Amino acid sequence: MDPESKPFKHFVYLASNILILRFDGTLGRQEQGSFTSLQEEIQKLDYSHLILNLKNVTQVDRPIYRFLVQLQSSVRKEKEGKVRVLSPPIHIKDKLTNEGILRADEFQKDLKCALESIS
Repeated sequence: MDPESKPFKHFVYLASNILILRFDGTLGRQEQGSFTSLQEEIQKLDYSHLILNLKNVTQVDRPIYRFLVQLQSSVRKEKEGKVRVLSPPIHIKDKLTNEGILRADEFQKDLKCALESIS
C-alpha cells in the first residue's frame, strides 16, 4: 500500500428519498467484492436521488468505474432522479471527469448545497 492510500470504508445513509453514499480511502480493485455487496444492498432501498460523498477518497482504480457509472445511470434513467457529487480531491475529480465517469455540472462544494440543488 503506497503512502497515499488509505483503507476503504463506506457509509450508507437514506434520508427521505435521497441516498447518500460516503466513500473514504482507496476505491481499489481489491474492493470489487465490497462494491458488489454494496450494489446489492442499494438495490433494496427506496430512493430517487443520489449524493456521492467523495471528499475523503484518496484513489479510484479503473475497475470501480463500472460501479460508479451503473449507480448514476440507475438514478438518472430508472428513477428519473438527480445525482450530486461532493467534490473529491482535485486530481481525482479531474481524472473521473475527463474519463466521463462523473459530470462536471453535478459537483457541489458541500452537503447543504447538494441537498438544496436536489429540492
